[in-house]
Amino acid sequence: MNVIGIHDGHNASVAAIQNGRVIAACQEERLSRVKNQGGTPVNALEETLRLSGIDSFDQVDKVVVAGTISQPPYITRTDVLQDYADMSRFGKSWLGGLRAISADNKLFRNVRTFSQSKRQINQAQSVRSASLAKAGVPLEKITFIDHHTAHASSAYYGLADYDDQILVLTNDGAGDGICATVSIGNGGRLKRISAITEDNSVATIYAMVTYIMGMTPLEHEYKIMGLAPYYRGDVDKNPVYQGLLEVFEWDSANPMQWCRSTGIPRVGYLWKYLDELLTIERFDTIAAGVQAFVEHFLVEWVRRCIRETGLSRLAVSGGTFMNVKANQAILSLPEVDELFVFPSCGDETNSVGAAYWYYANQKLSANERVDIDSVGSIYWGGEFHDNDIESILDTYNFTAKDVRWEKYDDVEGEVAELLAAGQVVARFKGRMEFGARALGNRSILANASQPNVVRYINDIIKSRDFWMPFAPSVLADYSADYFHKPKSSKACYMVMSFDTISNKRNSIFAAVHPQDGTARPQEVYPDDNPEYESLLRKYQSISGDGAILNTSFNLHGYPLVYSPDDALKVFDVSGLEYLALGNFIVAK
Repeated sequence: MNVIGIHDGHNASVAAIQNGRVIAACQEERLSRVKNQGGTPVNALEETLRLSGIDSFDQVDKVVVAGTISQPPYITRTDVLQDYADMSRFGKSWLGGLRAISADNKLFRNVRTFSQSKRQINQAQSVRSASLAKAGVPLEKITFIDHHTAHASSAYYGLADYDDQILVLTNDGAGDGICATVSIGNGGRLKRISAITEDNSVATIYAMVTYIMGMTPLEHEYKIMGLAPYYRGDVDKNPVYQGLLEVFEWDSANPMQWCRSTGIPRVGYLWKYLDELLTIERFDTIAAGVQAFVEHFLVEWVRRCIRETGLSRLAVSGGTFMNVKANQAILSLPEVDELFVFPSCGDETNSVGAAYWYYANQKLSANERVDIDSVGSIYWGGEFHDNDIESILDTYNFTAKDVRWEKYDDVEGEVAELLAAGQVVARFKGRMEFGARALGNRSILANASQPNVVRYINDIIKSRDFWMPFAPSVLADYSADYFHKPKSSKACYMVMSFDTISNKRNSIFAAVHPQDGTARPQEVYPDDNPEYESLLRKYQSISGDGAILNTSFNLHGYPLVYSPDDALKVFDVSGLEYLALGNFIVAK
């Protein structure tokens, strides 16, 4: 069975599932070269079909689109910023104040219900279907599923444990009128038992603070998280943290749900409240306050869900769970036996969840056991071979002078030698990783024991904010030497931070947050990426260190490179001196 999953909202993507296994997936941004590109993913659809070996939609059983209500018009970063600018102005106006006051009014609720009527939903889906039809998708093969059902499906079926009951949580800004859900997975079936409306979104508050701080919502929240540890005060007394705690209260009738406190308007109309709370505070106070609030809130929610369900094994998805520090706090809870975070669990992975959901339900309808594989490695994108690379090298018009290249029988060993000697090397090899994290195949690598490499990469290559930490790739069998892991589980996707072991911190200093000593590692296993594992193994034999610095291969504000041409463009215009391109090393 071939199922195509599509997410056509912010950070659009396409995934192909064949008999329960992801065989290809691609984000539109990789091909359009527009960061977080939204809308109908025409290019990603074509590429995913090509990678899957699907020549015609006659070979496709169903095309499943995530989101039943019309997706927000976030096609580009400009759209996001304009929408937040409009919301902030309206949220501070007298009319916005009136609507905020009326938010819980019965009439207002009826108006909102009408605005999301079956007729309007059908109209919106018709528009989206028509756009997909222009890309070649037969209308009769298209179906839509709920946004948070797609999130929950990615988490549950990504974990792929059908013999035990699993607590499945989703949390994000909003999707189909909801910001969070609680479900139970059992025997391949997902049953939702609780949901929170978008008017009470914790993640939206984080996005609003991101905008107020002069950054881009839905993209730069990680910068706020990275800035938070620079606050030197008592977090419990942080005025921003204390002010945000006043926004919500727990539902007395349902301990797994929360609602806004008395007198607090819908989240979308909190601009005036946030302005008054944040205006006189320093940037580090604000960052630490909102981060502490999110960690506190998610931890309390998880505790309540565990108490109510009696389940201690968790699978989670949704953009809020891209917050690695919050995930660390959850995993550290004594009540939690296991925490599985679907890799890169923002909206881009709803294409995977949508396809999972359809396949699983077809199996269940046929009274068959769900046989979806655990997610495993996520190298689902395009691959370019040496013949293609060599032809591009022969014709590429470099602006940099004295560029040379050579092909090696053991390119991994050559890269390991360069890294051990203190050089920074961009690596482009194998199939591209899916999602927000660079996992070695489209990465910039460096010796993590050299503190000066942070400034070099930031200033010469990435042009990033100085406070943002890098991350380590570590040989799986060396992970325990570097990180305190509260539970025994794999950490392959950089979705979890851990405290580093103090006597090993200096050997990976450049890949550790300098203020709190945490890191979000990628544990590398030979079965997941044998060539990258071989590189790390060779580096360890030379240097004695089982970990290296790994950051995304891109220029700041742009997506990860996808093609050899993309890689050469970044190499050419940046301060990079070495590029491992397939089995070639290109040098300036």
